[in-house]
Amino acid sequence: MTRSISPRPGEFESFRTYLAAWQAFRQRRDPAFTRSEVARRLGVPNSRGFLGEIIDGRKLTDSFIDRFVEVLELGPEDARAFRVRVRYEQAESEAERSLFRPHLPSTNPPIGSSLVKTALDAFLAIAPSDLDDTCRQIVESTRTALGHVRAGLLLLRHPQDAEMVGTWGTDHHLNTTDERSYRINRLETIDRVLEHFEKTGKPWQLRRPASIMYAEGGEKVTVSHAWVEGHLLSTPRRHLGVLYVDPGLSLREPDPVLQEATSLWAKLVSPLVERVI
Repeated sequence: MTRSISPRPGEFESFRTYLAAWQAFRQRRDPAFTRSEVARRLGVPNSRGFLGEIIDGRKLTDSFIDRFVEVLELGPEDARAFRVRVRYEQAESEAERSLFRPHLPSTNPPIGSSLVKTALDAFLAIAPSDLDDTCRQIVESTRTALGHVRAGLLLLRHPQDAEMVGTWGTDHHLNTTDERSYRINRLETIDRVLEHFEKTGKPWQLRRPASIMYAEGGEKVTVSHAWVEGHLLSTPRRHLGVLYVDPGLSLREPDPVLQEATSLWAKLVSPLVERVI
């Protein structure tokens, strides 16, 4: 049976197979939509065989990835899936592929109202002990339960402190990393979130552009640049810290539903941190 819905990148194990299926689908609906027409829309009208060359294995450069996203008329999530798939397949080493593998479409987080239940279930699963263990559980559950790509937690040990201290974070391979020797001025972290809170009433702040980073040996290691969300950890008695999340190399866009669920998550775990800080 002929399909009536355009193919999507996440349905295919190769972006080249996807492009072939997409062009064939479009041409069935519109016989004039040939591979030459695709080349024209991509801005290379004199290279009528360009699409065929890409399908057969020619490297797709960054500038043409952007052009394809436009010609394919992809929505934000499908565009992300396409970009990640291209970078994964064209990676020049296994180490590079390993950076993109966790972000392939099959790793999408849960969506919708189920995230609220997910946050509640994750909270109930935490078994707080000392400060280090509690913070590590929070960071890892932010990834594994809520579906964030990366997470890290900074604490304000005492309300009058000028610096935030690291706890646990996530490196570029998506492994939990020890950031307990990291220090950063509170003006760059919790004070920014608090200022945003006072202006908007939202206990979290989205910054874009922002550095995607983690700490190693007390020093900052920058992975990329995209967006970062900081969610305030606070109780009626004091502000405790900021839970940071970001997309890593996944190219994932901020999700409003996930933002609200993460805000709830930060509110739920705040008393656990206060109890052991």
